[in-house]
This record gives sequence, structure tokens and C-alpha cells, in this order.
Amino acid sequence: MSRCTSEMITLLVVDDHPTFVNSFQSHIATECDFHLTNVVNSVFEAANLVRRDQPHVVLMNEHLSDGNGLEAAKYIVRSMCETSVLMMTEHENNEMLRHVLEEGCAGLVTRDSSLEHIIDTLRDAAHGDLVVKFRELPRHVGSLQHEEGTMSSRLTARERDVLECLLAGESTSMMSEKLFISMSTVRNHVNSILAKLGAHSKLEAVTIANRERLIA
Repeated sequence: MSRCTSEMITLLVVDDHPTFVNSFQSHIATECDFHLTNVVNSVFEAANLVRRDQPHVVLMNEHLSDGNGLEAAKYIVRSMCETSVLMMTEHENNEMLRHVLEEGCAGLVTRDSSLEHIIDTLRDAAHGDLVVKFRELPRHVGSLQHEEGTMSSRLTARERDVLECLLAGESTSMMSEKLFISMSTVRNHVNSILAKLGAHSKLEAVTIANRERLIA
């Protein structure tokens, strides 16, 4: 495996499709900024290895031999805030995307995507980006905004804390210090807020929050 000494991205793959896994392993070995820590095919193994290795990013298949990949992703996001999760599904699915965003995952890719696209997306996710690109969000924002409940109820408690900081005009570093979380985690929360509110920028998110009185 070729490695770079700086900005090395540690990656765990959780997938039970041997053909995909073999192709992916061969391809990721040529990417000098990635270190593939392990490949497993079960929820149980994934949870144990994430706790042990704390990878920067996890590529998680939707369906696994012993359970639901999204449930595993939910556990990882909630318990290991420095690890981003990119979900993989067989086909584009608006409902799945909605759940992925609600659970705080970085995004969703389909198995038929090119390996180059999947690796680029993993790279973005590892750096704290929301990898459902904004140009793709209009197709999905409707399902996020027209479900039962208010915008405010869709935000997690931590996202509400971050939104309150945005309303106060605080920077990423200020939010990091105030909330005792890393700047990467702050960016993850901001990206999730933007997606849930259907906003394209922090300014637009603040405008929506003020208009809808999301923060008392």
C-alpha cells in the first residue's frame, strides 16, 4: 500500500460483497493519502473496530450479514464524534438519504458509482464535509422539509447548540471551544443543519432560523 506521511486518512470498510471489496482494496492501495485499517462484513465487527481504531471515515454498506448498516452508522456517529460515516446503498433512494442525513452521516453513495467517485467522496467525508453536494439537494429537500413536525424538531440537541452559535455570529473555532468539540465536528454539524434546513450557506441558515424562530 502506498502511503503519504501527511494528512493520512484512516478508513474502515464494512461490506459483505467480495467482488466490490476486492476491487476497492486494489484501487485504494494506489491512493497515497489513505490507510485502509480493516475490511469487515458485520455490524458487530464494525462497532468493535471503530472503538479500537477510531478511523477518520467508515464506508458502511446498508445491508450486512448480522444487521442494518444504518443502525451501525447511527451508533458510530453518536459515540465516536470524530469518525464520519459514508453509507453505501444499491440504488438511489430519497427515503434512505433522508434517514442518512437525519442520523448525522456524511452522505450516501450507490454501489454502481465509479471507484474514483467513491474514494473522492470518502476523502471529502473524512475532512468533515457533507458529501451530498448542494446541487443535488433540491431533489431531496422536499422530503426533509415536508415530513411531520417542525424544522426545529428535526435538529438534534447539539445541532441546535451550533445553530444558536451561528445566530450569535461565532466562528468555527469559537464554537469548538464553547461546545468542547473539535472544529471538524462543528463543521459536520453545520453541514447537517444546512441540509436539514435546505440552506446553501450559513447566512441562509441563519436567515431561515430567524424567520422560522427555530431558536427561542
